[in-house]
Amino acid sequence: MFLKVYIMLSNNWLIQKLNVIDSTQNYARKLINNDSQVLILANEQTNGYGQEKRHWESLKGNLHTSLIIPNVKPVSNVTYVIGIAIGNTINSFNADLEIQYKWVNDVLINDKKVAGILTEQSDNRLIIGIGLNLLSHPNISKTSIVGATNLLENGLHITPEEFIEKFLTIFTDLYNQWIEDGFEDFRKLWKAKAFKINEFVSIKSGDSVVSGILYDLDPIDGSIIIQNNNNQLTKLQVGKWIM
Repeated sequence: MFLKVYIMLSNNWLIQKLNVIDSTQNYARKLINNDSQVLILANEQTNGYGQEKRHWESLKGNLHTSLIIPNVKPVSNVTYVIGIAIGNTINSFNADLEIQYKWVNDVLINDKKVAGILTEQSDNRLIIGIGLNLLSHPNISKTSIVGATNLLENGLHITPEEFIEKFLTIFTDLYNQWIEDGFEDFRKLWKAKAFKINEFVSIKSGDSVVSGILYDLDPIDGSIIIQNNNNQLTKLQVGKWIM
């Protein structure tokens, strides 16, 4: 078992609010020796980034934040917990919005991306970046398989501070539930709202392209499982969607 040995989170978060910063992830690395649970909230990022260091357009009025928590394994589980916490927080403002989770680290509303998650390891700490489109969203490349959206165009006018206040309570509770009970409940929750679950997908991983039915998540490490036409199963921990 991976779990049962880690310190649970408390509701006492150290919050640092910044005006303009290059990246909350980069700033978090300067605080890595701080044993507190830290949340960094920036009004604006000049050099925000996401998976594989891809540029994240950090528009004013949106949420740009990073959390520092203990390093736990499997790290991939934490990304799912964070995603579900984001979805639950959005639904706490409007329960009727259709939240979806797109592997490996995106939150969608009605097939459009509203949030992205970046989980990085540094020594004995995790730095978890969250970008959430509150008031506006960037133009998405034509090569992307999903569009983009924001909470305002879905009827929610929420400030970063209002979102974070609810999110921290929801995330702390879910994280502690994961520590105590394991991944299975989160696996079920994620699959129930998974983008393209039981549909044909193509994922580029390294130099290979894996195509087949988006079949399942691994019950231990959360790897995606794709079933091809010969009923063979392939597990992927990282990859980029092609279709």
